[in-house]
Amino acid sequence: MVEELNKSKYRTLRVHVRFPDRAEGDKTPPIRVYLFDSQGALADSQPLSEETVSLRILPEQNYRLYVGPDLLGGEKTPPHDLLSQLVKARAVLQDVIAPLKPSLIDIAISKAIFRCWWKYCVVVRGNVRKQLSAGNYTTICKGTVKIYEVDFLCYIQRLPFPELEKLRDDLLDLLRPRPFPPIPEPFPFPIPEPQPPIPPIPGPGPDPVPFQRISLISQPAAESALSSTTMMKASANLSEVTSQLAVLKGDALQQALVSNKAILAPYLCLLLPDFWYCLRLLAEVPIQSDGSFYKELCFWCPSDIPDLYFRVTQNIGGVEKTVYSPPISCNTYWNYNGTPPIQITVTDPEAVACLEEPDRPIPGDELYVWPTAIGNIDLRNITDLEGNPAVSTATTGLVNGTTPWAGTLALQMVFDPRLKTHSNVRYYRWSYKFEGDPDFTPIRTTVTHRYMVVTYAPLTIHLVPVTLGPKKVNATDHLFEVPDAHPGDGWVNINDPIDRPFAYFDSTGNHLPPFTYIDSVSVPRRTGLVTLMLEMFDANGNLVSCSNLGGSGPFKFVLPDLTTPDKYTSVLTANNITPQGQLIFRVRVDNNDTIAQLSNVRTPAGTADSCGFLRFNALTDPVSVDYVARHPNSFLTWSLSISRGLCGGVASTSGSGSSPALPPPPTATFANAASYLLRNLGGSCAACNDGAAFAVNLFTYATATDGYGRQSQYDRHAAIAFALMKS
Repeated sequence: MVEELNKSKYRTLRVHVRFPDRAEGDKTPPIRVYLFDSQGALADSQPLSEETVSLRILPEQNYRLYVGPDLLGGEKTPPHDLLSQLVKARAVLQDVIAPLKPSLIDIAISKAIFRCWWKYCVVVRGNVRKQLSAGNYTTICKGTVKIYEVDFLCYIQRLPFPELEKLRDDLLDLLRPRPFPPIPEPFPFPIPEPQPPIPPIPGPGPDPVPFQRISLISQPAAESALSSTTMMKASANLSEVTSQLAVLKGDALQQALVSNKAILAPYLCLLLPDFWYCLRLLAEVPIQSDGSFYKELCFWCPSDIPDLYFRVTQNIGGVEKTVYSPPISCNTYWNYNGTPPIQITVTDPEAVACLEEPDRPIPGDELYVWPTAIGNIDLRNITDLEGNPAVSTATTGLVNGTTPWAGTLALQMVFDPRLKTHSNVRYYRWSYKFEGDPDFTPIRTTVTHRYMVVTYAPLTIHLVPVTLGPKKVNATDHLFEVPDAHPGDGWVNINDPIDRPFAYFDSTGNHLPPFTYIDSVSVPRRTGLVTLMLEMFDANGNLVSCSNLGGSGPFKFVLPDLTTPDKYTSVLTANNITPQGQLIFRVRVDNNDTIAQLSNVRTPAGTADSCGFLRFNALTDPVSVDYVARHPNSFLTWSLSISRGLCGGVASTSGSGSSPALPPPPTATFANAASYLLRNLGGSCAACNDGAAFAVNLFTYATATDGYGRQSQYDRHAAIAFALMKS
């Protein structure tokens, strides 16, 4: 009885929908009629299966009636943003006014309106990685990719017309000298590329909109190269656009900037600050274990192809951190139609990346222990790596026969994931022996790695440190534990020199913490050919022999196959395997300083006095700078420059190896005619005929590496000044 009374309060509102310009055979998208009360709540809704639908309304209440795409389908619960989606889809609105007591509402919908109600979906797929160094990447396997829609029109509409015209003028000034702005290294902003049109949208709809994107370019060289064809096409488009912009003002200028945003984006990137951009968060997508992410995004009105922007966040120990949030202007995918895949490169040093397990280095099923690299340099680059230890040359142990090692050498390794479960091997130890040392010295610097444990809702990364050693097991010192293969949710790689190495060899002999380069007065830095030795031990601290060369142990050592690039082998000789089943190889270490000295400046008229004055007789007189750029073993490069007054450089020279050559005569000489130094413009300065002041700078650069980079702590610099005066 109560239900009947409640029903009696309602009356029926009929809605008739017509399509006056629909041709025979034209299809319409799924359409629905929605009724919202004065509070914005959905009061009733019916799909349009016939031309007329019936809705229930309260006679004394006002409503808002929308006719638009069917956003409900078979779902009972409407989406939380139903009303905003209808507005976005340009649904037709009709107010239902209670005092007018409407019983029938007639709505005509043209093809131009309902063609916008076909849903346009874009599949966004990409990958997230962390850059550890130039050309060296690892996978970000946990975190969230936030996908935003960039509203460029909103940005432009925020600018008052005078500011908009100033932006136009700045843009034209930027474009006037050349078709593209100067390209620095590495290229900091994306480049428009011609793309195929988007696929046809199901059902009737507008003609496909040509897709133009700004690709995210994160690597220099090949990836940032512009083909001449691309440049010519872009230049042609730019020429048309700039001619149009030059004469427009107000609303017309506003619309022209929006219409040509993809072409202008590389240049607007340099001019538009981020804080005025309008962003709408579309989705938060979890990153998968291989670094990939995937999301289908659907939009209304295919002419409104989305402009997408991406951020990456990680919750580390309960603290939400944005690890990737590049400038919006320079990193937006304009008119994104689903191609290309999104490559996100994170450079935040605190971002948590996964320690990737490389492919098995050798065929078969044998257990292996694989020393892979020093720093980021593969062991195959070491000259005479597998050579006879009784024979050495000047290049033995160098990187590619030219570069010595120095500083802290981070020794990288990979253990067979089954080593601890399928054998008695539990510990490893690295030792070193310089030529002339009576015996090997164990490496004893602490090694700590980290793994992560992930909890959900919200997705949170918890870091767990594990100290591998050094440890004493019974009578055996300086052992390091073979790590578990897959603890928690996997080992992490946040900081390469911390999370990857399994030993830190202090080649200087100063016994300072790793990568600390402070000279010790009491312990001179060491230099020479070094033999490194790797040993494996059981749970009781007993040496476990390898099975290379027919040994009885449960595993084999692996080194590079020097006959085949990118291949590795366990077929080793006595050059690398000792009778006790230990692994050895040699590296050449050189921790010497370079030497930079500027001893004198002279002309035929004499040498510079203590105040720096140097006289010359004629413009043809040579002005000679005596210098020494040296390294005890010639492992250096150097540069010498002469600058005049405020004009900048007027003469320079450079070289590799010691100058003067070893064994050294007193000095080397860099000579230039007085006329050249005085009259070489070296910038925008006028020539000086009777004299000028000069500065001389000499830089010497050590070429030694620790596997991550050049050891600049051994660089040196010298500087002098002189005034050249006519006698």
